[in-house]
This record gives sequence, C-alpha cells and structure tokens, in this order.
Amino acid sequence: MKRTICRLLLAGLLLGNLPALPAMAADVYDIKDGVLVKFNGNKTADVPSGVTEIGVSAFGWCKFLTKVTLPPSVTRIGAEAFIWCMRAKTIQIPDTVTVIGPSAFAQCKSMEEIRLPAGITTVETMCFMMCSSLREIVIPEGVTSIGPMAFSGAKSLTTVTLPSTLTSIGFSAFEGCESLRQIHLPASLTEIGADAFKGAGEKAGKDKKKQQPLVFLVEAGSYAQVWAQQQGATIALPEPPQP
Repeated sequence: MKRTICRLLLAGLLLGNLPALPAMAADVYDIKDGVLVKFNGNKTADVPSGVTEIGVSAFGWCKFLTKVTLPPSVTRIGAEAFIWCMRAKTIQIPDTVTVIGPSAFAQCKSMEEIRLPAGITTVETMCFMMCSSLREIVIPEGVTSIGPMAFSGAKSLTTVTLPSTLTSIGFSAFEGCESLRQIHLPASLTEIGADAFKGAGEKAGKDKKKQQPLVFLVEAGSYAQVWAQQQGATIALPEPPQP
C-alpha cells in the first residue's frame, strides 16, 4: 500500500509544473501557477524554490514581517508587493529579478539597506517611498529611469549612486531626502522632473542659516549642469580619476 501511495505522489510531481511544497509551506504560501499570491506567515519568509513571481500586495501590510529571502527562480516583483511591511529590515532580492513594480517597497520604514538586482532597467514610481530608515542605495548600471516619487521621504538616505546609463529622473523622485548631502548626476541624463530634489539636504529641525546645501556633482557641458544652474543649485565638477 505504501509503495502504491508513493508511486501516485511521484506521478503527481512529474505531471506538475512546480515542485510540491511541504504541507506547512503550502499553508504559509498561497501559490498559483508560479505566482506567490499571498503570504500567510508571520515574522520571516523563505520563499520556496519554483516561485517565479511575487504577486501584487503578496506581502503587503505584513506588520510583523522582519526578513524575506527570495529564491533565484523569481524574476518579477509585483506592485505593492511589500508595501507597509513596517518591521522588515532585510529583503534579499536575487539577480534573476528583472522587474520590480510600483510601490513595491513603499512604507518599509525599518529597511536600512537593500541590494537592487543587476537586471532591472527602471526604478518604478514610489518604489521606495517613505523608506525612512534606508541609508544607501546603488542604482545598477543598465537602469535608464527613476520614476516619480521613487525615493521621496527617504529621510535617512545619505548615499545615492546613479548609473552612467540613467537618462531620466521623475518628479519628486528624491523629495524630502533631507540627509542627502551630495549626489553625482551622470552626463547621460536628459530629463529631470519638477521637485526631483525638493527638500533634499535640508535636515529637519536645523537652523537654515547653518545648513549645508545639497551639492550636485555634474559633468561640464552636460544637461545636468544646465539644469542645476537653472535651479540655482550648488554644483561642483567631479574630481578626475587618479592615475
């Protein structure tokens, strides 16, 4: 009898498109056709291998979630996938991910750092809005646009690295990033939206007379230099590379 049951289970696995999940995992992860539709767990999530997409709001409003690990089978993260995960400090994204939807990590107020995968080409609208503990972000080479309000309200952000492939920064993209003191705008830029850096470098509660303005490092003759001059911003030319 046991052998018959095992053979039936094996046949079911061979006919299925995805590896079977343990009973406990099946209760925690609601998965349909490779899409993680809803996480029903609590503090930590180790998403099973075989999941290809994190669905819309799959982890949204998981107030007690602190850590998430995604498998290399994941290629897409849907809109609002982790919105309002207020206690999430660590979310590990594999390099296989090529699409991260709008507001995917918005309001993740405890997240101090995150590594963006090399395969993305866009940082979507409001993707990291109000991530108030985020301290550093490196936008990988290959990204061409940063959407509106992508990092607005990220008040602890001190270091932003932009790629040489970047062509546009949306409106209010870095608005309210009050801890930002310096940013290098690449020569590839051709568009910077309204209020893209409004309030950036203006630490709340400080005497405005003693505030140090945000410094834009720009290439001579670039669009970014012309834009910064039109804004009356403080600009500087990057130091030449050391021989």
